[in-house]
Amino acid sequence: MASLYPPFLIVHIVALVLLAGVCFAALAAPQPDRRRFSLIWSGVLALIVFVTGFGLLGVRRMSPYEGWVIVKLVCWLALAMAAPMAFRRPARVTMLSAVTIGAIVIGVVMVILRPF
Repeated sequence: MASLYPPFLIVHIVALVLLAGVCFAALAAPQPDRRRFSLIWSGVLALIVFVTGFGLLGVRRMSPYEGWVIVKLVCWLALAMAAPMAFRRPARVTMLSAVTIGAIVIGVVMVILRPF
């Protein structure tokens, strides 16, 4: 039986890149006519990232209660909320952009280094 790790990893990374793109597009131009598109796709992609992330933990038989996993969940939540918040608080787009970039950087650091 072939390993499920590579397909889960590919889908996870592609969905994460697309989610970041949708978030930054919403942050760049939070126009009401793009709201529905952004909210639908950010929700769908956030769900895919969430499910495949836990799928990767399950395939590797890793505990979801490790510290770095909890930090990644917080980063995922920040990224998942970036697009909806861009439409609710367009005056705070600069701050939301910084939080989004920070969440991506911290999430990448956590998965590579797994410091705790």
